[in-house]
Amino acid sequence: MWSSNTAEDLRFQQAVLTSLRTGEIMPLLKEELKYCIQSRRLYEGKTELVLETEENHKTQELRTEELEKIDRRKEQNRRASAKFRNRKKSELDDLTKTCEVLQRKNAELQDIVAKLEAERDTIYAEVVRILMGPPCVLVQ
Repeated sequence: MWSSNTAEDLRFQQAVLTSLRTGEIMPLLKEELKYCIQSRRLYEGKTELVLETEENHKTQELRTEELEKIDRRKEQNRRASAKFRNRKKSELDDLTKTCEVLQRKNAELQDIVAKLEAERDTIYAEVVRILMGPPCVLVQ
């Protein structure tokens, strides 16, 4: 128990130094939370909780099968990402081509509309000219 307290004291001192150096309170809060949890467990008659530290976690090496599985997943993810990017690029290219075709078609239709409007105006002017022509003289 004495060595555990000494280790806890060291962790607390490191948290204080880290907090002072960085100006953040999070390291102190984490240590305080650990103390509260441990004291509550001991008060309830439970055994002391041994926390896995980052050092212990780092020293455990992954088996080669696990590493290969991780590498396969990374490669699979890279392929899926590339496939997705290519599909989106293809869709964008198709939409761009469709947009260009529709813009050309719109320009052609606007030209046709302009020609038809001009023809309509010409016909209208001719009808007005005929109807407003010289007055007819009745001969008796």
